[in-house]
Amino acid sequence: MPMVPELPITMLACARLGLVPSVVFGGFNTQHVLIEGTPELIRTETSSILEIMKPGGGYIASASHDYLLPETPVENVLAMFETVRAYGAQTRY
Repeated sequence: MPMVPELPITMLACARLGLVPSVVFGGFNTQHVLIEGTPELIRTETSSILEIMKPGGGYIASASHDYLLPETPVENVLAMFETVRAYGAQTRY
């Protein structure tokens, strides 16, 4: 079964609601969004995922569970991490 772009976000939301008793790796598509998107799109996608994961904290933000592909624009990676950092500064538990 192929991965659909909406599946990771659905999995994250289910995990946050306590519907899935497991570890979830998910987020936006690092092979397409992170490589082909604009820094603004990366900020929007990152913010959306952080909103899902926000209740209760306990998430790890990363560009990938493995490594970034060489063709990933540095400005997109920076946009993701800057958004995570800014979001974390606004959200203290």
